[in-house]
Amino acid sequence: MSSHSKKRRFSRDPASPAAPSPAKCTKAQKKILGELEEMDKQKTIEERRFLDSLDGAQRKMRFIEDAAFAKHPEHCSFLVGNQKEKTIFHASKLDLRSASEYFQALLRCEFTPQNGQPIRISHIKPHIFKLVMEYVHTCHLLTPVDLNMVALLSCAADEFLLEKLGKVAEDLMYKQLTTKDVWHYFRLWHKHRFVMAACKQFLEDNTTACLEDDSFLSMNKSADRLVEFLSLEKMNIQSEAQLVAAFAKLASKKGDRKLREKVLPHLRLLLVKPEDLVKISDWLTEEQALFMASQHDPLLKTKSYPQPDSINMSREERTRSGAANAPPVLVPPHFAPIFRLRVCKKEQI
Repeated sequence: MSSHSKKRRFSRDPASPAAPSPAKCTKAQKKILGELEEMDKQKTIEERRFLDSLDGAQRKMRFIEDAAFAKHPEHCSFLVGNQKEKTIFHASKLDLRSASEYFQALLRCEFTPQNGQPIRISHIKPHIFKLVMEYVHTCHLLTPVDLNMVALLSCAADEFLLEKLGKVAEDLMYKQLTTKDVWHYFRLWHKHRFVMAACKQFLEDNTTACLEDDSFLSMNKSADRLVEFLSLEKMNIQSEAQLVAAFAKLASKKGDRKLREKVLPHLRLLLVKPEDLVKISDWLTEEQALFMASQHDPLLKTKSYPQPDSINMSREERTRSGAANAPPVLVPPHFAPIFRLRVCKKEQI
């Protein structure tokens, strides 16, 4: 085969653009390439620092769990769990005191067991308390967590006055929530502030998708939670008509009268067009319907109709949330750098 035919065989397709070589780059392109290289270097440095700190955290946990540490004056232990599952956890008093006021008070309390006897905690599951101890001693979560574990961890953080851990749990929960489960946690975990903060942020950023999901229909017996949802100022919706349509579907049965009465004052009906209001016409009394008609019909506007107490008079649009619907996070954030390194190694192989 001639050199000419070889050249033609391996020549690049003119339709496919090639990256410019450094010699042929313009000044602007060189600047961009330099910035990208610098970002990669910085990212590598940050990942190495993270792995070093993670390695140090794991060593510290091994030291605390070692039998030799049990003789140290700063050692204490916890017996965690119910009658069916009990686990002993070793801890450093110094780390506990510096972590929160809860542990400070616990270690000072005259009723706290002394002479090496474990402190009894029966109302928290051992695998959740393990996460608490990991964070107290290392400021890391060394164990992978799922959504339910994060919810339980946020409750434990609130109880033990671990504000930073609560914020970490809130962030993890937000990133693992989906439109399928957000209403479940919003409905049943409303007494737990970190859980609710994550749910509210998710609902603000993904309002349309959450309203369209079938799991929203499970909220028809939770009027108080729906009122709390409608109190959100930020929502990722096109207009108030979306809310009206979603709630009309939710409270479509005759038995949903109490739900309608609670929800109605929190829908900004003055922002909704008459053709969309028809969807909830059976919600309105004659007085309410006449008042709403007077707000849109030029002929009726000439007359004065009393304003019903149950009609929201706000004409202020809800602020659009800036976040787009994000895909579920498959790797917890504190493991993401390790995951990326593993992927890179596989690709190199």
